[in-house]
Amino acid sequence: ELARSRAFDLISTDVMMPRMDGYELTRALRALPEYADTPIVMVTSRGERIDRVRGFDAGVDEYITKPHDRQLLLRAVRRLLGHGDPEAT
Repeated sequence: ELARSRAFDLISTDVMMPRMDGYELTRALRALPEYADTPIVMVTSRGERIDRVRGFDAGVDEYITKPHDRQLLLRAVRRLLGHGDPEAT
């Protein structure tokens, strides 16, 4: 509902959520023309290879496992938004 009422430059999601999981959310967003190219970052404690594959198959641009280094997340967000690598500045 929120995705249809607002525009987002980037979306961050977890796999485990109350009403739908992050894979379902990603597939639903990718089906909307306005979010076909919006970067999606999945940040989750589910770090098995199959979980990562499911995330990328659903359409995420980046899959980061918890606990994570804040700089790793920041670099991913900046890269996906076209701001380059924050350590390069």
